[in-house]
Amino acid sequence: MALVINTNIGSIQAERALAGTRETMETSMQRLATGRRINSASDDAAGIAVASRMTDQMRALNMAIRNASDGLSLAQTAEGSIEEMQNILQRMRELGVQAANGTYTDTDRSFLDLEYQALMSELYRISKSTAWDKDLKVLDDDVQAVDIQVGADAGEVLNIPLGPLTPRALGLKTETSDVGKTGTNFDGATAASPQTSSALTAQFPSASAPGTDFVVQVSVTNGRSVTIMAEDVTDIDDLVAKLNADIDSSTNSLTFSKVANTDTLVLTHGSTTFTATITTSVDTSGIDTLAEASKALAVIDDAQDIVNEQRSKLGAAMNRVQYTISNLMNVVENTSEAKSRIYDTDYAAESAALARTQVLAQAGTAMLAQANQSTQYVLNLLRQG
Repeated sequence: MALVINTNIGSIQAERALAGTRETMETSMQRLATGRRINSASDDAAGIAVASRMTDQMRALNMAIRNASDGLSLAQTAEGSIEEMQNILQRMRELGVQAANGTYTDTDRSFLDLEYQALMSELYRISKSTAWDKDLKVLDDDVQAVDIQVGADAGEVLNIPLGPLTPRALGLKTETSDVGKTGTNFDGATAASPQTSSALTAQFPSASAPGTDFVVQVSVTNGRSVTIMAEDVTDIDDLVAKLNADIDSSTNSLTFSKVANTDTLVLTHGSTTFTATITTSVDTSGIDTLAEASKALAVIDDAQDIVNEQRSKLGAAMNRVQYTISNLMNVVENTSEAKSRIYDTDYAAESAALARTQVLAQAGTAMLAQANQSTQYVLNLLRQG
């Protein structure tokens, strides 16, 4: 190799090696400081994409675990109320068995029926008031099964089988058409010409008895039919309030009111003519006579079958949700572990790499200094010449 001054090849090579060593050392120091093997896309272009997808999946699955836990709580809320309904039905059956005994008079049975009807009212209250998060009713007449999102993608749902458990749904109250008794037939009512009912005083209960259930069947001239219900009604004001509360978006042009200081119901409907009939649910289970007490036993048995079936469905769903939560937690754990292998710093390997590059940096610095001194040989040669 020629001995030259203008170009110090050794110095250039030492500088290049030292720069590479410094870059490797800085990368190791960054990884050790941040705990991440990938700190920019340039570190691992494919790895950062995979890690990002895994992060998306883990966050979605963690939310799915919360969803499943909420679904479990929802089912537990319903199941807790159903347990009390079972207790009530068992007591009602006990009263029915007592009332079916021939040693009692109808007067005695009427006393037993007071508790029986009070328990019926409590069944109604529980079914109407039991709710998850205040607004989601879980036992009401219009309740439907709830889908719980338990996966990271659309369609990964688990069904909570809620069902109605009101006295009507249990068969303890059956609707009967009794237009003649209520005397209420609406025909062609409009906003300009509202129709009124006859007095409903006879249909309202005494102070000590449970309320009456009213059902309004409305048929509009375009062929659409809707049903509006008011349960456990105590007086005309209660009837008006509950009928209006049951009006939904499909019947929002209907309005119920009353004639002041009377029991006369008024029904008004936009500008479309229609016909409507109001009926009462008068066939309510009771034990005030021997015949009714014997009938009540069979009715309650059927009601208990419905309640038991619904509770069993909820129990099965709750067990399934618990397994779902365990599986989701397992998937999150394994996905986190897989992401860690791609994304996180291996401190053992990086510490060894840092120690290696620090030694190389020291050696490179020493060699660069030696290379920078190599041109001194030319001066020595000139002096000797």
